[in-house]
Amino acid sequence: MKKLSIVIMLLLVAMSLGAQTFEYTYDAAGNRVKRQIVVMKNLESHDSLSDAANTPVSEQLGEMTINVFPNPVEQRLNVNIANLPAEITGKIGLFDMGGRELMNRTNLSTANTFDISTLPSGLYILRLTAGNDQKEWKIIKE
Repeated sequence: MKKLSIVIMLLLVAMSLGAQTFEYTYDAAGNRVKRQIVVMKNLESHDSLSDAANTPVSEQLGEMTINVFPNPVEQRLNVNIANLPAEITGKIGLFDMGGRELMNRTNLSTANTFDISTLPSGLYILRLTAGNDQKEWKIIKE
């Protein structure tokens, strides 16, 4: 009973300090030999979260650089393509988690915008196909 009250007090103190996780250490045989609570510092401002959402996710697809932002998104999702070859054919599609295509653009341009304000909140898949290359991103609609 005494151990339980000590563990509860430690958990309450750790929760008051901020987010926490547990780290486990195992020996060579696979037995857990240590459990450690790792307390993370609180974020000082929500501005850093909104800045992170507006920072484009940049990925390479062939010679092209694709930037997708913001994510999570509320109204407009931007897909910018740098180094887009003029002769390339492709498509950008937005799919629900059931695989149903909700929106698409068949003419790729350097700046593509999707107005998703009418879609319900949830998780979506953005798929870009350019020539024989394809890339997917998970998009969170708030």
